[in-house]
Amino acid sequence: MRFLFILLTLQPGLAACQGIRAPAPPLTAVAVQLSWTHSSQFAGLYVADQQGYYAEEGLDVTWLEGGPTVDRLAALLAGEAQFAIASGPEIIRARAAGAPIRAIATIFRRSPFAFFSLADSGITRPEDFGGKVIQIRPRARPILYIRLLTMSKCLNEC
Repeated sequence: MRFLFILLTLQPGLAACQGIRAPAPPLTAVAVQLSWTHSSQFAGLYVADQQGYYAEEGLDVTWLEGGPTVDRLAALLAGEAQFAIASGPEIIRARAAGAPIRAIATIFRRSPFAFFSLADSGITRPEDFGGKVIQIRPRARPILYIRLLTMSKCLNEC
């Protein structure tokens, strides 16, 4: 009988304690400089944010939109962003110039860049690009030039 009395007496107090939790620590604000304008290529990042995964890790993430005129590494180096999405060649050039940055993750397993031509151009293989004019966005020229150079070198030597 005493046990039942103690149990019934403590039960409301224990139930009240279940709703009391320690306040969550404040989130750390971080900015991520995107490599391009808001689009589906960043869907995984946006979903993780909406699902609260970053908040669970104590982060309040702000997404800085990129674009054709945005120098994403400049935002990182100026301290406006703590993270930036950049290509391997960009990181290598910046490091060679003395920028204190480092790569911490790889998002794509394979390069998303593709080369294509009109069906009647006669270009059906990478080596067919030789002697042809290739249109490339100005900012992407160094990146794609390295890819084309590597591709042509490999075709001749691999």
